[in-house]
This record gives sequence, structure tokens and C-alpha cells, in this order.
Amino acid sequence: MRLGAEYWDSVAEKMRALYVKNPFLEYRRDEIAGLIDRWSPCKEDATVLKTDLWEEALEPGGALLGLAGKNVKVWGMDISPKMVRWARDRTGREGIRFNACVSDVRELAFKDNSFDLAVSTSTLDHFPEIDVALEELHRTLKPGGAIILILDNAANLFLSSMFALMRALRKYPTFYVERTYSLREVKQLLKAAGFMVEDSTAIVHTVPLLPMTINELCRRGNNRILREICRRAVRLGDIVGKSNGFFKNLTGYYVVVNATKI
Repeated sequence: MRLGAEYWDSVAEKMRALYVKNPFLEYRRDEIAGLIDRWSPCKEDATVLKTDLWEEALEPGGALLGLAGKNVKVWGMDISPKMVRWARDRTGREGIRFNACVSDVRELAFKDNSFDLAVSTSTLDHFPEIDVALEELHRTLKPGGAIILILDNAANLFLSSMFALMRALRKYPTFYVERTYSLREVKQLLKAAGFMVEDSTAIVHTVPLLPMTINELCRRGNNRILREICRRAVRLGDIVGKSNGFFKNLTGYYVVVNATKI
């Protein structure tokens, strides 16, 4: 299924009306930001590319908005012109230096060897041409450059079953998801594209329906007690998921791999 800018613009409109600030989105943001700090502490004057602007346009904070406050040249791209415009507006209001452009991850509008780091936060699991996208990211990274690749986790049986049912029924409440990926598959895809895998993990430990439930509850009112209950539910999932290596892979919403360009 070749999904272009028109489709993702329609998704952007739908999600802009749906999302509100809530404990789950804050948890997700902090998990991603922590991975960037842990795996790719950017040196001064480094160049960074993010493969979509979902978080920067719609969610509280955004991993790259924190990087943009450092001596790092940050580029964000999105296939949706609306997402790009909203991310630009937001960063402008907050006085953050942030370059944003419209581009398709399957055909990047950047020269070879342009970036030190690429961050992809569950972008490529929405396209069947994931191998093409990884080859493009490899092309635009400098030799020795790093990629942090985040994809929906196939080992989370609740998540993979939910998406499989959506595909079978051809009904997507929010947006199309091509598929989920196992850690083994992600590593194979990266190696085939010319990367060397350095490390891996699973993040955002929760059952699939909890994020949507928390978002809906927070949309209905800014009740302090309710928000605290949601925050504790998120925290409990995180504690359970990280307490055991076996559970960590099964409960993580996302599988994440850090790799470098050979």
C-alpha cells in the first residue's frame, strides 16, 4: 500500500483533534530522549535527522526539541506538509532552532553523507518499503554515523494481534500500520541495508489499549486525581516490564535497535 502525503495529511487532521497532553505521551517522550542520550550523545556541531515530526507537532515535548537546544544541527522531516507546518509553528513559538522540511523517507531529499545521527520513532512500520527507507537512511548518514530505529514490537502479542486484526478487517481507528517487527527481523533489515548492529532493547511497557484509554480520559477533563491514577498505571507497567529481561521484550510497545553505518 503506497501511502502518500494526502493520506498522512488526513491522519494529521484527525490526530490533532484527538491528542491531548497526558502521562503516557510524557512517558513515551522521556523513554525516547533517554535512548538518544544513552546511545548517541551528540557532539558539538553534529547533524541529526528525524524521520517524522509526529511528536514535535502533536505531542508534549519531543525528543529532538531537546537536542535542538544544544549545539546540534537538527533536521526534522515528514511526508505530511501539515505536520511540517505545525512543527515549524510550534518551534517558532518556543524560540527553538529547528529545521523542518517535507520529504518521503523512501526518497530522502538530502545529499549523501549528510548526517551523524538518524532517529526513526515508529515511522517505517507504516510503509511496506522499509528496506528502501533504510537504504536511503544509510545513504544520507556519514560513514560511522548512527541510527536509532524504533518499530512496533512483534514480541508484544497483544500489540501484534491487535494490528493483525485491524489488517484483516481493513479497519484502522487512527492510521494504517503495515506490520510489527521482531528484534531478529529488525537486525536483519539493518544488516541488509549496510549497518552494523550495536545494541538493542524494548521500550514503553504497557498493554496496547492503555495509551488510548489514558488519552481519552484526559480529553474528558483535567482532573488531578484522574491524571495521577493514569500516571501510576503507566509507572506500574514500566516497573513490571523492566523488572525481568524476559518480560521486557514481551511487554515493550516498541523494539529499538542502535546501529552504525559501515
